[in-house]
Amino acid sequence: MAMLYRAYAGAADLHASVPELVERLGLAVEVDDHVDAYLYACGIGQVVEDRLDGTDSILRRVVRCLDARGGAAGERLRNGVDAAAAVAWSPARLALRRWHGQISALTSTLADAVLAGSGDAALVPLGLADALGVVPGGAGRLLAGTVLRQPSCFRSFDQRPGDVRELAARFADQYPDRSLPVLVLGVRTSGSYLAPLLGSALRSLRYADVVVRTVRPGGRLLPGEGRMLRRLRGRGLVALIDDPPSSGASLDAVARAVERAGFRRDRVVVVCAAFADGGVTGRPCVVLPARDWQIRRDLGRESLRWRVASALRDPDIAVVESEQPDMPTRSRHLAVPITVRTGDGTRLPMVAEAVGLGYLGRHAAEIARELGGEVPRVYGVVDGVMIRARMAGEGRERGAGVPPEVVADYVDCRRRALLVPADRSVLLSGRQPAWEIAARILARGFGRLGTPVRPLLVDPLMRALSKSDQPCLIDGDTVPGLWYSDDIGGWAKTAFADGCFSHLDLASYDALYDLAAAAVAEPVSEDRLLARYEQVSGEHVPASRWCVYKLVHAWNAHRRGGASPRRQQAQAVRRFLADLFLADLESEPQGPWCALDVDGCLENDAFGFSVSSPSGAMALRALRAHGLRVVLATGRSLAETRDLCVEYRLFGGVAEYGAVAFEAASGRDSTLVPEHDGELAAALGAMPGVSVDRDYRCCVRASREIEGGRSGLGDGQELGLREVRNYAVVEGDGQTDFLPSGLDKADGVRELIRWAGGGDQQVALAVGDSAPDIAMLKAAELGFAPRNADRGVMASAGIRVLRHPYQAGLAEAVGRLLGHRVGGCPLCRMPELEAEDRALLALLAIPEAGRSGVPVRAAKLAVATRRLAGRAAAS
Repeated sequence: MAMLYRAYAGAADLHASVPELVERLGLAVEVDDHVDAYLYACGIGQVVEDRLDGTDSILRRVVRCLDARGGAAGERLRNGVDAAAAVAWSPARLALRRWHGQISALTSTLADAVLAGSGDAALVPLGLADALGVVPGGAGRLLAGTVLRQPSCFRSFDQRPGDVRELAARFADQYPDRSLPVLVLGVRTSGSYLAPLLGSALRSLRYADVVVRTVRPGGRLLPGEGRMLRRLRGRGLVALIDDPPSSGASLDAVARAVERAGFRRDRVVVVCAAFADGGVTGRPCVVLPARDWQIRRDLGRESLRWRVASALRDPDIAVVESEQPDMPTRSRHLAVPITVRTGDGTRLPMVAEAVGLGYLGRHAAEIARELGGEVPRVYGVVDGVMIRARMAGEGRERGAGVPPEVVADYVDCRRRALLVPADRSVLLSGRQPAWEIAARILARGFGRLGTPVRPLLVDPLMRALSKSDQPCLIDGDTVPGLWYSDDIGGWAKTAFADGCFSHLDLASYDALYDLAAAAVAEPVSEDRLLARYEQVSGEHVPASRWCVYKLVHAWNAHRRGGASPRRQQAQAVRRFLADLFLADLESEPQGPWCALDVDGCLENDAFGFSVSSPSGAMALRALRAHGLRVVLATGRSLAETRDLCVEYRLFGGVAEYGAVAFEAASGRDSTLVPEHDGELAAALGAMPGVSVDRDYRCCVRASREIEGGRSGLGDGQELGLREVRNYAVVEGDGQTDFLPSGLDKADGVRELIRWAGGGDQQVALAVGDSAPDIAMLKAAELGFAPRNADRGVMASAGIRVLRHPYQAGLAEAVGRLLGHRVGGCPLCRMPELEAEDRALLALLAIPEAGRSGVPVRAAKLAVATRRLAGRAAAS
């Protein structure tokens, strides 16, 4: 039955609570909307089952983390958690389980109605529907703080109930014995929606004994139903159903759990649609390939004619042009451009786009209604297909050239038009909301302690930092290429409802999250984006929140097939530090010179990308405030050195161990030794698993790709690399560098000083931590090495090693030069900072003094987080 958007759905928060789902279920039953009623009933069942199983509890999340690492620890903990859960049955939990039985019965009845295409309210027993009107007894308290997970199958992917019917028919062809008992086991979340449909379809094909249950990967397999499992174990089949698999890991994990329960491998069948041919490798499968999905027929010309007629309420329309639908994909909803001729002869360019089943799809129409001219005109949503206006050039080319001001205006429009009462991302622990991904990234600063420490120290901080005072339904996908212009200079955003509640997770209710996505996609537009948004919104963008969101978007861009996020994440943190510590120091220093090594001194890579810390930034602030000019002396490439000098507002730098000099003000650079001839780089690049950095002009940097990052080439003996003539070899943590013989950082620094008119002026302070720094340290008036340096190497060269390592050591060295600790005088004291910024700085400070400094800094982080959380609660 064709259902247009109904006002009772609204632009609601799809992360609905159980009371909200119950209310909407009752409204759907009243208007005989069996599709929505089915979706709401499945949603209630999913939330209840996850609550009964403790899916999102901290213990379950720790178990999943340990399982991912392998070993027996995860299995032992999982067994212990399962045993504890098996006996933890309070009266409220028993009442909730009984209520869940009623929900399951109603869901089964509604599944029959959905597959039959009937909207007859008599299919739903009145007493059963009424029983769902109130959550029983204390069970309501158990469900407090729980919200719906979106079913990717019917929300983000373009699956339809007809696909499940077809899968059942194919299952029957492969297993024709209707007397076989079948356990349909849905893998939650989507399995909560697909399994009842598959069970209904199999019963309609006269399978006599069909049982429907759901399970989550890594969770308990049907607790309390051992008798049923024993009955099926002998000759029964288990049909596992879930979303179209990507790796198939979730389905395989559940299949292995079923086998451990006593089922033979050949009796466990994976039933699924697929974006490509094939199912889960090495297992019996019933597969519906993408070419046979129902959505492709729904977007065919004949099916579209009546859908467009329903949307336009014009029975005389004709679809005069349409394209053959492509194959469904995991990345975007399927859409086809069409041209329609109305009854009065008007030709309308349109797009027919799959948007999801029932209320999950109609949600897009409500968002469009609230956003008005910011998005293409939507004529209606009919049976999961949205009919909307087509922008010029759309479908033939990617949008380009959208002004950042347009993007900022769109983000602000959503903030004002799509307000919701509360930010429910804080309830989504374990489901990869934006704050949780940020916590994962920044918990790396604790090293191996990151996993146990994160829930206690990092998660609360990220939740507090990402909390918006005006929560709204965000877009979730604001890359500039999704805007198209019209003939009169206006712009409209396509794909405006896909990312808000996506299978890619990253839930957020903060408009700044959308703005940060555009900044990461187009870094050159960042300042204009920020300026325009602050102008139209009248709000100040907190530096800490902006930094955190950019970290998350860089991670997400890499997840979706982009380049390594390391550079973008490093730039986000550097800008944060520079804006806080250096922006108020306007005058250019004209005093003595300081030369600083980068790796292990100014920066560390504890977070998975190389950045400084609060102590490092304060050291730079103190040097600049006291008129000292800072140059970098590093083994990094010229491109990286240029970025560092610009981001930290430094005079210049010497790259490639002294081979290339760069001056920031003029932008000029010069090689101080001949460039390499490419012979060594080619030889290294030809080795299996070895990559060569093409940015290096005089030195050669090579590394191996390993799980979780990069490594050097070892000592090179087995490859004969020590015999390379005219090169010295420097081993690093993530690479091996080949330096032209005689190269010296001190020579590069002296040349850079001459560029500035300093003649043979001596360097006042130099700080470095490795053998290539020794000549530079010895040539300076004060040369220091932080405690993380090789003490033997430094002692033999007569270089003093400081008490503190890394950036704390750098701050110590600067304090010795100035005669007071950094920040200890009116010239260089710490600027006034907001509570949010102080809290994020406390987290960034965790690795700056090595392992021995972690306890003190962790305590400071706890205090800063508690103050921030208290301030947020008070507001």
